[in-house]
Amino acid sequence: MKNIEAFADMAITAKTFGVRPSSFLEGISGLTAYMFDSAAALLLHYLQEGKKPITEVEDARNLLGMPPIQKGRR
Repeated sequence: MKNIEAFADMAITAKTFGVRPSSFLEGISGLTAYMFDSAAALLLHYLQEGKKPITEVEDARNLLGMPPIQKGRR
C-alpha cells in the first residue's frame, strides 16, 4: 500500500470495530493476512508512541546501518 494515510485509516478503523485490518481485503489469507495485520499493528504502535513510521527504503536502510543504494549501478 503506497498511501500511508489510507493504511493508517484502515488500521484505526479495524481497531475501532474490533476486527483485523486484513478482513477489509478480499483474497488474502494465511501468512499474507498475518503480515498485513502485523504491519498495521506496528504502524498503530508507532503512531501511539508519536514516532514517524518508516515509509522509504532509504530510511529503512539508514536505520539498519546499511549503505545507501547507488543509482546507475546494477
